[in-house]
Amino acid sequence: MVDKTDAGGLILSSVILRLRGQLAEAGLDWRAIERAFKLDPDQAHQGEQFVPLANFAGYLYETANVLNDEAYGLKLGHGAPIGIASVYDYVSLAAPSFNEAFDNWLRYQSIISSSIIVTRSQENGRAYLNWEFPETVGPQAQICGMTLGFASSRIRRMAGDRKVELFVDMPCKQPDDMTDHTSILGPNVRFSRPHLRLGVPVEILEWKPVDSESNLLTIIEKSALHILQAQHSRGDVIFRISSEISECLKQGEASLMTVAGRLGMSRRGLQRQLEHSNTTFRALLDDVRHSLALRYLKESDLSLSEIAYRLGYSELSAFSRAAKGWFGVPPLQMRHRAFKGKKRKSAVSPPPEDLAVGAVVVDPAPEKGPDVSGPLGKVH
Repeated sequence: MVDKTDAGGLILSSVILRLRGQLAEAGLDWRAIERAFKLDPDQAHQGEQFVPLANFAGYLYETANVLNDEAYGLKLGHGAPIGIASVYDYVSLAAPSFNEAFDNWLRYQSIISSSIIVTRSQENGRAYLNWEFPETVGPQAQICGMTLGFASSRIRRMAGDRKVELFVDMPCKQPDDMTDHTSILGPNVRFSRPHLRLGVPVEILEWKPVDSESNLLTIIEKSALHILQAQHSRGDVIFRISSEISECLKQGEASLMTVAGRLGMSRRGLQRQLEHSNTTFRALLDDVRHSLALRYLKESDLSLSEIAYRLGYSELSAFSRAAKGWFGVPPLQMRHRAFKGKKRKSAVSPPPEDLAVGAVVVDPAPEKGPDVSGPLGKVH
């Protein structure tokens, strides 16, 4: 199987340091878990370093699993200190209005991941941020939770002591215990929706963030543009091919020739691209099937026969053999494996008690952030 390298694109890796610390605090071997997901336990994950999104999402999912905490990703993102996302944090916090802050999240999204698509929409008097993740990342509950936790905490910071009601749609199943989701996001959370989105009343778009500072924003945006130029086209090749394989599987024809045609390439040209990336079409197809199978098993009610069909297997037995090779157990057993038994206390601290349900107040810093040299601290 291919090393998942860039199959789901890339993501800024700085949050991995928090996973390591929390796993170590729980007495778990984070090095072994990272190696299992083809991540380098000796990598420092400082500065502008990236890892494959699929590998990171798997690592995050497994961390939530071993800690037996369905809200782990949500609390991880909610507690992330200002600056952990590089200048991406500051292009919103220093913006002149919520409207421009949201625009900047779209404009500079590739600073943290070029393969996670962010858009805006308005509906029923609400302004929404919408996120779309590559299907090839596998189960999405934890990475969706982390994204919501991060965004909601930044909205809290921008709002100051002004209350904001949040409206959330998540594309995954509702967890058994909703306590943490309600505490962090409020009561307006819906599950099993088509896409991940976070909405606020449209009237707050005119509000000025409490840390708004035009001179600082000018400096930050210059830095952000420099980062975008340096990161141009990173990880695009394998990600594009994997995305096309995923789309072709939906159509029932994921052959080398079909994928090459969709990419506007010859069969041999596609093979050369894959050889340059030290993989093969068969290995990449297997990797995409692996990621999709895990997502379908964990986050859908599709029957095993339907999953087999969506993955391009003509017989259920062929899918069952492949699944046992991927997971070490039959697919039905894999479907019911995670988050069973008594819920353990997570290594991630729960939200403070003064965060009222459905309202936004100043978000107390979960840990000491960068040295303060202004309202937002130092810009890295």
